[in-house]
Amino acid sequence: MLTMIKQNWQRVLMAIIILAICSLNKPASSAEFKVGQVAIVIKNNAEFKEGDKVVNKASIGQVIEVGKYNKGWIWVLSSKGWIHENNILDLKTIVEQKTELIKKKPTPLDYHLRGIAYHHLKKHNEAISDLGVALKSDPKNYAILVNRGNTYWVMGKNDLAIADFSSAIKLNNKNAVMYHNRGVIYTIEKKYDLAMSDINKALELDSKYADAYKSRGVLFRSQGKFDLAMVDYNKAIELNPYLVSAFEQRAYIWTTKKDYTRAIEDFNKALHLNSKSKVALNDLAWIISTCPDEKLRDGKRAVELAVKGCKLTEYKDWNRLDTLSAAYAEAGNFEKAVEWIKKTIELAPKNQKDSLRKKEALYQSNKPFRE
Repeated sequence: MLTMIKQNWQRVLMAIIILAICSLNKPASSAEFKVGQVAIVIKNNAEFKEGDKVVNKASIGQVIEVGKYNKGWIWVLSSKGWIHENNILDLKTIVEQKTELIKKKPTPLDYHLRGIAYHHLKKHNEAISDLGVALKSDPKNYAILVNRGNTYWVMGKNDLAIADFSSAIKLNNKNAVMYHNRGVIYTIEKKYDLAMSDINKALELDSKYADAYKSRGVLFRSQGKFDLAMVDYNKAIELNPYLVSAFEQRAYIWTTKKDYTRAIEDFNKALHLNSKSKVALNDLAWIISTCPDEKLRDGKRAVELAVKGCKLTEYKDWNRLDTLSAAYAEAGNFEKAVEWIKKTIELAPKNQKDSLRKKEALYQSNKPFRE
């Protein structure tokens, strides 16, 4: 089934902000970096370039994802530019180096950077511990509060995340990211008035904040205001044509309007930008497996996309297994469709099992599922 209904808010987790200025003394080798790998900027004001032009600058501690690698230069979609590998380190190296420094003579920045690395290594309890230590030594550093708030956020501890973002705003009320992140959590909590106030404030502070337009679009969508959501998604894409999640969100609106052709176009654009997008892989596979327009269905490609999405989630996500079974059914392989729908039912929550059993009955009768 479509994953866009379940808002994948981890995709809007915003860039880490670090204010301290320092550098680490050991750059990673080019062999360490692979497409999709996450790394941390280790030099303040490191430049992102497009040709000879500087298009952006990074703060120390900023987290980037490797988009492409070319002779020592790394393309970063979110910053729309190339950064040299000497300016970044991979997460494990950050942990190793900072652990050694902490043993000798720890500083708040050591704990802070290691906490960021732990966060992205999904060692959330360790991240909270390190960020807490850093905050005790440097209680007025709002960046630490933002990073701890982000960690609480992905842990599902929304009240604690809101508290940290609110404390950070008290220390610095001119930073758009903090209002944005708090607004996103208010959206999740269905506190729509508070969410709108925060996201509008973020846009007041930064009128070119593409992610904030995207997030306000999600807020409108959550309230059934699809046309307003579309306006904001279009603006987000205009400001940042590399913003994968904006294409995915806009595709969801097209799907809601049953304009499957445009939905497919947007999901294809998202996959062109990020071939490992879990949302686009799953939702495109679902549409070309189940949409009522025969001309748009493509069972073979649907299976390829769905398998790739399941591999990325280690076949542990029932929603993606549901899509895989629908794809096999559209491809005419009902034996595989039945096999995977059974596994889907095993993993799915109780409130989904009845509808999934109806799909199982369809596949057992050699019939594909249609929206």
